[in-house]
Amino acid sequence: MQRYRKYKKPYRIRKKKSILRSQFFRPAILLLIFLASLFYLLFFTDILLVKKAIFSGEEDFLIRQPQPAAVWCGQECFLADKNGMIFKKAPAETDLVKIFGKKELLSQIGQVLEIESKLKESLDIEIERAEMVSSQRLDVETSEGWKIYFDLTGDLDWQVQKLGLVLEKQITPEKRRNLEYVDLRFSRIYYK
Repeated sequence: MQRYRKYKKPYRIRKKKSILRSQFFRPAILLLIFLASLFYLLFFTDILLVKKAIFSGEEDFLIRQPQPAAVWCGQECFLADKNGMIFKKAPAETDLVKIFGKKELLSQIGQVLEIESKLKESLDIEIERAEMVSSQRLDVETSEGWKIYFDLTGDLDWQVQKLGLVLEKQITPEKRRNLEYVDLRFSRIYYK
């Protein structure tokens, strides 16, 4: 009978893998190179520097302050430009026309200013206040104390011309003192 000897397995020394052969080494080196290149491009080169700035639109529009064209009143009164942009609280006393209305109607401020200039230029009528009742109706109070009702969906030039004709032919200066309103919203003009 043979005796079995227990043999010890010889102790083997494993060679450590070189870090260069690690599966993470190459991607880590590539990532490091990419990040270093990106850092260099962003902070040490002039590739991303703005060389020329071109602005389109109104000249000096970055420097100019908005020009107040009217006073828009809702809960409070604010200065507004001709495009309907509100930019600061209105002073108590101002020569600008006061426009009252809902915030949703602010974009139509240009129409009110157009009506104001046409009334002033062609008929010498000053506006004290304007109220945007809806997106279709504008009520204007003149400095003489009577009102004009406009249809904002209609031709504003034609409405001002009709008003001029009525004031010239039907409403004498004596009647104008007692005038309450002129309604331009319909094909026929109504006044009281």
